[in-house]
Amino acid sequence: MSSDDEEGLWAHVIRTITPLHKDGTPDKITPERTKSPPAPRKKTSVKMPVPTPDSGGGQQTKSPPNPGLDRRSEERLRRGKMAIDVRLDLHGMKQDEAHAALDRFVMASYAQGQRCLLVITGKGRSQGSEGVLRRRVPQWLSMAPFSEIVLRVIPARPQHGGEGALYVLLRRKRG
Repeated sequence: MSSDDEEGLWAHVIRTITPLHKDGTPDKITPERTKSPPAPRKKTSVKMPVPTPDSGGGQQTKSPPNPGLDRRSEERLRRGKMAIDVRLDLHGMKQDEAHAALDRFVMASYAQGQRCLLVITGKGRSQGSEGVLRRRVPQWLSMAPFSEIVLRVIPARPQHGGEGALYVLLRRKRG
């Protein structure tokens, strides 16, 4: 969009808005707001970038709604009421070690039909930062090959490690 297009659009918006009073009732429309119709706009196409799985970021702290998980099960998971099938403790591991251990753990758990996992990352505040594993594990779980089998990643309740642990709910194994 060019600057002229933006100015025309803004002028149109200003002419067509109706201010509200504090009580929510609209202000009376004055004749000057209705005088001129909006200027015709020429059609322009704006190319929007399409996000790709490898386009960076990848940090996903809150899972989007997922048709594979009913509301009751999600609530049980959030409250720490779902039975934990297996645990993995990543304390003291370097990133590459932790990533490899997480790969093996999640894939083996899925293959065995286990659904609710507890992954302990630790808080990682030894050097004043948030902690690499605490930040990276949710990112790893949101990428392939995990994106196909992980339903939810939710911070654990205090009785299971709180900020230093994650509940990971896997899809049911088919076949």
